[in-house]
Amino acid sequence: MLIHDRVYDVSEFVRKHPGGSVIRYYLGQDATDAFEGFHQRSEKAHKWLKAIPSRPVRADDNFTTDTRSRELITNFQKFRQGLIDDGYFKPDYLHVVYRLIELVLMFALSFWLLRQNFFLLGIFVGGIASGRCGWVQHEGGHHSLTGKVWLDQLIQKVTISFGLVTSGPKWNAMHTKHHATPQKEDFDVDVDTLPFVAFYKEALERGRRIHMTPNWWLRYQHYTFLPVTSVFNVFFWHFYLHPREYLFKRPDPLTAVVVASRYIVHYACTLAVHGWFLSTWTLFASLFIAGIYLFGNFSLNHTHLPTTKADEERTWAEYGIDYTMNVDCNWFVNWWMGYLNCQIEHHLFPTMPQYKQPQIVERTRQFCQENGMKYQSMPYIKALGAMLGNLRNIAHQVDDVLPPLPERQRAYREAKKARSLAAMADKETASEDSDASSVPVTTSRAAGKGGKLTASKRNPSVANLSTSESGDGDDDVRSDAAFVPPASAGGRKAAHKRGQRATVAAK
Repeated sequence: MLIHDRVYDVSEFVRKHPGGSVIRYYLGQDATDAFEGFHQRSEKAHKWLKAIPSRPVRADDNFTTDTRSRELITNFQKFRQGLIDDGYFKPDYLHVVYRLIELVLMFALSFWLLRQNFFLLGIFVGGIASGRCGWVQHEGGHHSLTGKVWLDQLIQKVTISFGLVTSGPKWNAMHTKHHATPQKEDFDVDVDTLPFVAFYKEALERGRRIHMTPNWWLRYQHYTFLPVTSVFNVFFWHFYLHPREYLFKRPDPLTAVVVASRYIVHYACTLAVHGWFLSTWTLFASLFIAGIYLFGNFSLNHTHLPTTKADEERTWAEYGIDYTMNVDCNWFVNWWMGYLNCQIEHHLFPTMPQYKQPQIVERTRQFCQENGMKYQSMPYIKALGAMLGNLRNIAHQVDDVLPPLPERQRAYREAKKARSLAAMADKETASEDSDASSVPVTTSRAAGKGGKLTASKRNPSVANLSTSESGDGDDDVRSDAAFVPPASAGGRKAAHKRGQRATVAAK
C-alpha cells in the first residue's frame, strides 16, 4: 500500500496489525488519508510504519490510475493541512470536562428520580445518559477528546463500560471498518446488518446470513427497526458479543470492573427502595431507551444513501463526501446527536474534536464545490423520514427478490458443500504444485474477509506486495525487499472480489 509517497510491504504486518483486518481494505491502494485519519495522534503507529519495509513510489506504480482521484487526494490533503494550521485539530480540555460532568449529573438525576418513584422520567434520563456515554466514548475511540491517545482510550473504556455495558476495543474493531469504507457492500459493518435489517436491495440478493432471515421479518423492518431491532442489537452486545471479548478472547480487567460497577451503583441506589424486580426493570428499560437513542441517530447520516460495490475503490474524500450526509446544524441537534450530525466532516477528519466540526461546515461545503462534489445536508425530521422511508422501500421489495426461506437455506447448504469441495481441490492442487517445484508458495489472507488463500493464484494484489526481487540500486529501500508494482486497477478489483466471502446467493 502507498502512504506518504512510499510503498510499504505489509504482507507480514497484516497478520499482527493491532487494528485487525481493516488494514486489508486498503491493500494495493493509496492509504495515506486513511492512515492519518486513524493514526494522526498515535506515536506508536508512526513508529511501526517506519519499521515496515518500504521504498519510494515509482512512476510505474499503479495505486491511483484516475487523474481526478489523484487531484482530489492532493486537494484534500491541502484542505486538511489548512485546518490543522488554523487550529481546528487542537483539543479543548474544558470541553472534555464539561462533557464528563454532564454525564455524571445526568446519571445522578436519573437515580434520584427513580428513588422518588418518577419511574418513566428516571428511565428516560438514564437512557439518554447512557446514550450520551456512547457519544463520548466514540470520540475517545478516535482520539479526538484530549489528543492524548492513552487518556482518550481510558475515557472511552470508562464511559462505554459504565454507560453502555460494553467494550471500547471491541467497538473500535467494528467501527474502524465503517470509517474505512462507509456504505461499501460486504465491508461496512454498519450496513452489513442481516439477518436483523436490510438497508439496501443488494443485501436481499446476496447478503451474508440472508439464509437466516424470514421474509415476514424484513417485510415489516421499517416498523421494527427502532423499537425492536435497535434494542435487540444493544442487548446482543451487552450479553454476548462484548462480554465474549473482554472476559474471554481478550481479557480486559478494567472493562470488566467498570461494567460491574454500573450494576453495583444502580442497585445500590434503587434496591433498598424498590426491590429486585423494579430495580432490574428500570436498569434494562434505560438501556432500551439508550438503544433507540443511539441507533435512531447513527442511522440518519448514511444508511439510506447509495452503496458502492465490494470490488470498487474510492478515495478517502469520496467515501466521506459521497457516502455520508449531514443533518443541519442548530444548537439542539448538535447536542442531541453529539455533533455526529456533521457526519461529512467527521468522516473526513475523525481525529478533529467533534464540537469544532460545525465550525468548518461552510469551508467543507466550499471544498466540495471546488472539486465538483455534492455536499448533502437536510433537516433532522427529513433525515429521519429518509432513513425510515428507505427501510420501507426495501421491505416492499422483499417478496419480489427473496425466494422462500427453506429454499434459501437449501441453496446455502449446497453452496457451502461446493465451497468445501473446491477448497479441498485447491489444497490438493497446491500440494501437487509444491511437490513439482521446490519454489515455496507465499500465502496471505485475501484483501477481503475470506480465509487463507494461495496469494500467487488467488489474490495477485497481495502476491505482488509479498514478492521480493533484487533491487536496482537506485531506490531508497528501507529493507532488503524491493517490490513488484501493484496490479492494475482492474486486477485489484478482480482480486478483491475473489477475496470476499462466498455469498449465499450462488445461483
